[in-house]
Amino acid sequence: MIYHEHNKKDFDNWCRRTKANITHSNQNIDDEGIRKDTIEEEYLQQLNKYEKEIELPGVVPNSDKYLDREDEEGNQLWRITVMTDHATGYIRVMKKSGF
Repeated sequence: MIYHEHNKKDFDNWCRRTKANITHSNQNIDDEGIRKDTIEEEYLQQLNKYEKEIELPGVVPNSDKYLDREDEEGNQLWRITVMTDHATGYIRVMKKSGF
């Protein structure tokens, strides 16, 4: 959940970075109209992919498991399985959030 919230907050930065990268990679197209259409089409494809990743960012469905451990403060121990591409992002965001 924290990783999901972090990604939502970073959405504006993602949009700027993605648009700049796509614009840079298509700078050699001479026709202005074709260049704009190509950039917009590629951006929409990347946005669609990004939205799918944000919805379930790398977590293997139904992989969460309560490990039957709870301390006196009510903190519980759970295990989830995350795709390799997202593991470092989860670790970084969780550490930043104090977990």
